[in-house]
This record gives sequence, C-alpha cells and structure tokens, in this order.
Amino acid sequence: MRTGERCLLVESPSATGLRHALGSLGGQQREETATQQVGPRDWSLGRQTRLVPLARSCAPWLAVPKLVFLGPVSDGLGWVASANSTADKREQAGAMAPRGQKSQVLKKYSNLVRGLWAPLAFVCAHALAIALSPAHERATASRVFQISAPLLAAFVAMRRCRAVGWRPSDGWSMVALAFSLWALGMMVPQLRDRTTTGSVLVDYSDILLFVMYAVPLTWIVATPFRHRDASAIQLVDGLLAFALGVLFFELTIVLIRQTADQDVALSWLFDVENVFLCVGLSARSWAASSAAERRLFQPLLVFALLYVVAAAYNNHITELSLHIDSGSYFDLIVPLPFVVFAEFVWTARAQPTAARRALARRTRYVRSASPWLLCVAVLGTGLALARYQYAAGAAGVLVAVAGYGLRNVVREVRHLELRARQRKQQLAVQELALTDALTGVANRRALDEAFEREWKRSLRSGRPLGVLLIDIDYFKLLNDTSGHQAGDQCLRSVALGLRRALQRPDDFLGRFGGEEFVALLPDTDEHGCERVAESLRQAVIDLQLSNAGAPSSKVTISIGAACEAPRPGRERADLLRAADEAVYAAKRGGRNRVCLAWLAPPAPQSVGHEAGTATQRL
Repeated sequence: MRTGERCLLVESPSATGLRHALGSLGGQQREETATQQVGPRDWSLGRQTRLVPLARSCAPWLAVPKLVFLGPVSDGLGWVASANSTADKREQAGAMAPRGQKSQVLKKYSNLVRGLWAPLAFVCAHALAIALSPAHERATASRVFQISAPLLAAFVAMRRCRAVGWRPSDGWSMVALAFSLWALGMMVPQLRDRTTTGSVLVDYSDILLFVMYAVPLTWIVATPFRHRDASAIQLVDGLLAFALGVLFFELTIVLIRQTADQDVALSWLFDVENVFLCVGLSARSWAASSAAERRLFQPLLVFALLYVVAAAYNNHITELSLHIDSGSYFDLIVPLPFVVFAEFVWTARAQPTAARRALARRTRYVRSASPWLLCVAVLGTGLALARYQYAAGAAGVLVAVAGYGLRNVVREVRHLELRARQRKQQLAVQELALTDALTGVANRRALDEAFEREWKRSLRSGRPLGVLLIDIDYFKLLNDTSGHQAGDQCLRSVALGLRRALQRPDDFLGRFGGEEFVALLPDTDEHGCERVAESLRQAVIDLQLSNAGAPSSKVTISIGAACEAPRPGRERADLLRAADEAVYAAKRGGRNRVCLAWLAPPAPQSVGHEAGTATQRL
C-alpha cells in the first residue's frame, strides 16, 4: 500500500474501529511535530500523543480473521486513537479546551488504553501459544490459558482479602472460592483425558464444579454485606445457596439423561445460571451504599456481563453451530472475563471523595429482595425437578419454604434485639441528658419536668406538695480560699449526703443551679416538710466538711421550705418563689437553719449567731 492511501476494512466486525485507528498514514508527521511542541507542563499530553502511533501500529494486527471476535476491543482502541488525532488537530487550530478540562479528558483516554493492556497481552499470548503449538497439542496449550485466567482472578481476589479481611461477608474470599471451583472444572476433563482411554460422554464432575462455582457468588448476592452480627442469617443463606446448587445439578443431570440433544440442554441451563447471577449482581451493584460495596459488586457485574456473552458464544456458536473442538482461536474469548476482572480489581483505587449515594429506599428494597430472590430460585428449581424426580423436587420446595421462614425468624429476633439495645441506649442517653455531670443528681431540665409532673399530680389528687430550696452557706468563700476543685468536691459530697437522707422513693432531688439544690416532697404537709428539712440539714453537718471561710469552719446549709395543696389558678412558680424567699430569710436569720414559708413570721430576733437546730417560721 502506497504512502498517503487510506486503509478501509470492509465487512469486518471491527471495520469502524480499525479505520479510526489507522486513520491517515500521512498524518504521522503532524503527530510527531505535535509531540515535539509539548512543553514540560503538558507532560500528560506528550505521553498521550506517544500512545497514538503505538495504538495505530497495534490496530492492524487485530484485523486477523481468526480474531474477528475482538472487534469491540479494536473499536475502542481505534476510538482512542481517533479521539487523540482530533485533539491534535484542534491544538494546531488553536481551539483546544482549557488546560484543566484537557487534562481530565486525556487522563480518561490514557486510563482506557492502560486498562486494555492486560487483556490484550493475555489474548496475544494465548493466540501465540495456539499458533506455535503442534496440532495435537493445541488443545492442551489453550486449556492452560483457560485454567490460568480464573486462577489469576482468584489470586487477585485473595490479594484483596489481605487488605479488607478474610471474613466471608466481605465477599472477596467467596469470589476467590468461586473462581477456584471454575478452574477445577476446567482441570477435570484435562486430567481424565491424560489418564483414561476411550470417550467420556458426560463428565459429571466438571458439570458439578461449573454449577457449584455459582454457589459462592449467589451467597454474596443474597447475604448482607459486612454484617458481623448476622452470622445466623449468613448461615441460612449459605445453606440455601448450597441447596440451590445441588438441586440445579440434579436438574441438569436429569435433563441430560432424558434429552436427545444433551449439549443443547446443558448450554441453555448454563445460560439460565449466568443470567441469574447477572440479575442479582446488577441489583446489588445498583443499590450499593458504600465505596467498599461498590468496589466488590461493580467488578463482579462487569465479569458477569462479559461471562454471559463469552459462555453463550462458546456454547451456542463455537460448539453447537460451528462444531469446533478445543484448541482453536475461538478459545480466546473464554478467559477474557476473568482477565478483565483481575485487571479491574488490580488497578482499582479508592475514591478520594465521597462516592455516589444510593437512595436509602432503593438500598432497603434490594437488600430485602435479594434473599427472596434466592428462595424463589430454590423453589423454582425444586418445582422444575419435581416433574422428573418428585421426591428430590419436593425436598427442594420444603427447603425453600423452611429456609425463608427460618431466615425471617432470625431477622425478626435480630430486629427485636436491636430495638431492645436501641431502647436501652436511648434510656442511657436520656438519663445522661437529665443528670448533672458534676453532682450526679438530676439537672435543671429534669428538675423542671419533675416539678411540673408532681404539680399536676397534686392538682388532680388535692394532696399537698412540699418544696425545699437548699443553699450551701459561704460557698463563695470556700471557692476563694480553697479553690474551685475543693468547691466541686464539696458539691458532690453535699449532693450525696442529701440523696441518702431522702428516705422515700418518690422524693426527688435536683440541682437548681450553682450551690443550690431543690427537693420535691409529694404528699407532704408542713410538719413533714419541717422534719425532712431538719434531717437534711443534720445530714450535711454529719459529713464534717471543712470550710475555712465559714465562721464555724464547717460546711452547713440553709433551707427554705414551702408547702401548698395546688388549686386552680395557682402556678407552681408561686410555690418555688415562696421557698426562695424562705431561704433568703434563713440566710438573714444567721444561716444553718430551716425557714418555713407558710407560717406568720415571728418577732425580730438577733441574727449574729449561728443556731444549731433553729427553725424560723415566716
């Protein structure tokens, strides 16, 4: 072909991609000029333009007729080369996008090209092994690559396990197990061919392995992701997935034995299995709510979609339509899904920013429907098997119903336990919110709520309600002389002493503010309030707490008491105001005393001394 001519490939699945990949051979000079003009700041553009000649040189090799099924890959590679050629032309015309946008576009194209290297290299090595092997050894050479691809994917999954953990609920250990079972399924016929003579019509061992490879993936679809406290649910899901694999294997063997064309029946059954995995993985990937969950299900979804196409192509076209034995170039498509999965997982990086948010309703629906999908699959397989083997099919139906019921029972128990824990935590938080952090008694908010509750109760019953307002004497002097830590310790000790002195369970003690406390005494008349107040005052004296700022050098308290039977039109603030006036009267009367607010005040008396058991009546 002369220089300057254009290459057009007619009637080829990859004609469009190869035409864009090759482009104009006379345009290479412009690309070299553009590469030389790239400055040190445009290093990403220079690296990208250096990939263009390489992509164009690789594209003609993809036009080999034996590799015609690689048309989509060559289309993508040609699209990359065409896009970069267009970018070069725009740069020469001065119509390039801003530097930031240009770098993002080129980075995307560069990542696409880099992502194709591993699959293309594996395909080229596979094709080269087939081409260089003798005719009687081509099947063996091809089988080596078909076995190494799932083993490579299993190795990448196990490598991922080292980063996230080996727990089955993380999913990666189950993925490694599934791919290992698939590789064993490919090994079984090869081993039998080397150790036995004669033809093997149906190799039940490899069919069992190919069926059981879907069991771990089905378990991943059905079970909750990373639920460490759902071991019982995971066990039930595992039993259901295993039962599904056994029933599906029994159905496959029955149909093979009772169908004239065994290969057709086997191909369609494997198609059903692959489509089932695609539906489940699509739903889980669509409703993934975390970056770790998306990092598991997105590569699995890509693998499942590619595997559906590869398996259908291999089973229906290569074997049934063309009747081509193993060892041909058509074997190149079978390992591709595993290699793409390995490349996807190996090169994946954690997102530095918050990933896509899945709707909470969507996530709940999918997570609730995934176990239901598993139970429906077991039930449907059992019903289908019952047409040929009634006992086995009926057992499958019973397993599906029992498994679904057991799973619901376990979920309901977990839900009740979770609600109980949440209620306990809620009560703990509520208690913490209503408790004074320093003294351990009720805070002002809890005191107001209790006061309102007791006031309404007394208003309904007509019983009296007593209020004691307690103030620590000379507390400011204690802080000034001994420090605030000594003041805090004094508050804690006084609160503990007051709480121990209250005998009845209905009596309520709360911190009113600063060095003041309030005691609520339901169903208590004036004489009861007086006795309780005196017992509280004496309890603080018995503590023998030192106060260098007080005349007696001990910590004492003054108490203002008020009692009232609530009646309509009265407010609880009036009762508290009366107790507040009484405690101020006690302080004016010399402190370390109880002042009652409902009696007439006595005649004025000297306040220069501290009374030991004085009770003043207002």
